[in-house]
Amino acid sequence: MLGKMYFFGQGVAKNYIEAMQWYRKAAEQKLPEAQKALTRLEKG
Repeated sequence: MLGKMYFFGQGVAKNYIEAMQWYRKAAEQKLPEAQKALTRLEKG
């Protein structure tokens, strides 16, 4: 998942904003892992 790659810097530079964008796109497609990750990130 691209959101996870950007969040942890796996193969790409760490970028939390980019991670949020990808998690949001995946969450909109009803992917449970992305929905959970996005909720955690939005809570801070």
